[in-house]
Amino acid sequence: MPSIPITSKAESKLPNSFKSYSFITTSEELIALFSSTELVIEIWHHDRIKTDHRIGETVINMQNVLNAQLRMTAKSYAKVYDAYLPVDEYEESGKVNQKLGEIRVIIYLEDLGPAKALQQKELEYDVKFSEKLEVDEENGPQKHYLPLSYAMQGK
Repeated sequence: MPSIPITSKAESKLPNSFKSYSFITTSEELIALFSSTELVIEIWHHDRIKTDHRIGETVINMQNVLNAQLRMTAKSYAKVYDAYLPVDEYEESGKVNQKLGEIRVIIYLEDLGPAKALQQKELEYDVKFSEKLEVDEENGPQKHYLPLSYAMQGK
């Protein structure tokens, strides 16, 4: 992401802050993964003369995404986590020094249904939903295709 000037006590847009991941997994595997995973967002200071250095971060427990409200879309269901989170400045020891500001994070986890059905649609319409959509459901529970995306805005 390019450097973005941020002014004190003002909201700043973070262009190109969108990121997307895809999971082909069972519900149980997703719950286990998200229960033990944190998303860490770091804020860095860029200077032309000095070395870049981290000035703050925020941490999101991905379990919060699973606990988010379920919303129905035209073609699927999605969990939507939308929160303003503190960006904390840390000392070298790892202790929080002070709150620098807030960052709004919107995480969207969508269930597009059984991956096997999506494979059939790919063949039928000659489209590719994901490079990872190779499913062997002969041995085990049915896996679903779950794209996860998030975007951020600074405050």
